[in-house]
Amino acid sequence: MAATEEKEQQKVMSLPQLQNLMKKDPEAYIAEYEQQWSHFDSQMEIFKLKPQKPSSTFGEQVMFLAHVSPSFPKKGSAFPDLLISALNEHFEVMHASMRTTLVQALILLRNRDQFSCIRTLPMYFKLFGVQDKTLRKNIFAHIVRDIVQMNTKCKSQKVNYELRDFFFARLKESETEVARHACAAFISLYRQGVWKDAHVVNLMSAGLVHPDVKIAAALAHLFLGNKTKGLEGILDESEDEEEADDADEAIRGIVGAKKTANRVKRAKRVKKAALKTAKKGKKGENTAVSFVAIDLLHDAQTLADRVLQRLSKGGEPFLFRLLMLHLIARLVGRHQLQLLNLYPFLLKYLVPTQSEVTKVLAALVE
Repeated sequence: MAATEEKEQQKVMSLPQLQNLMKKDPEAYIAEYEQQWSHFDSQMEIFKLKPQKPSSTFGEQVMFLAHVSPSFPKKGSAFPDLLISALNEHFEVMHASMRTTLVQALILLRNRDQFSCIRTLPMYFKLFGVQDKTLRKNIFAHIVRDIVQMNTKCKSQKVNYELRDFFFARLKESETEVARHACAAFISLYRQGVWKDAHVVNLMSAGLVHPDVKIAAALAHLFLGNKTKGLEGILDESEDEEEADDADEAIRGIVGAKKTANRVKRAKRVKKAALKTAKKGKKGENTAVSFVAIDLLHDAQTLADRVLQRLSKGGEPFLFRLLMLHLIARLVGRHQLQLLNLYPFLLKYLVPTQSEVTKVLAALVE
């Protein structure tokens, strides 16, 4: 038994060397590739029996094949499907390290253009529901980066429309994490100038009436022309966790805590956020308000009616309602809409005890 384990260890240790040799001269190592494939095949069957059990040997074998399979397209073309199938079937019970390894292998294969972008997206969106923050962050970053690079190299309208329809379908889903990541993808790609046409803008507008407050708030910031706010509110993978907390509080209306300690913490966060904004300003970042998105809406009247109808039902955070009222007022101003119910609704907030009266007046000025 010990001798077998030692032999297996030697075999695993030799994989990096074999990998380099296979890449240099694939034709000379077809037999070795077949042998490694058979080894992977048997390990995959064992893995499927107990997916919750981590296996470093299997993980190394997967990464080895991910590196060399592009050099052996005849058989290697089936490799991505095997990984996708394993993740689809066992992602909920799979050990975190194994799940990460399989995803990394797929990302590596996709970076070498071994399959289309849309092929892994359904599975990736399933993984957004997994309690693994690092994995979710890496997958989301890969999806956005992949679409950006794909459009930089060769812009295919057919592929882009297919991807947009996919994200739009996910945006309408009731599963919160799935819808939030679809929304975040739309916003990221819009702000990077990849998807900025009227078709995308009108698809995104559907999220303004999504039941999830964070999705609606993030898109409201986008349509109001804010180039920095919104995205951190729907992604828990924000670079600055404290800023994410602030955004979350703003969306949910959790302000004015009574405890002094909370006030001190909030003051520190505000100061840090201000310093960060100042640094961005020094770098010459353009933070001017843009009306491009809101001007591309096809049916602003219906959208404004639906958003106002949503607010009329009540039960949502106060600051969120103010944000949406600001958006409605902007829609009325930019598209010259007739929305008679808006003004009586705004008057409800113009009372002597209203602490945010300036924001209400700002909406009226629009």
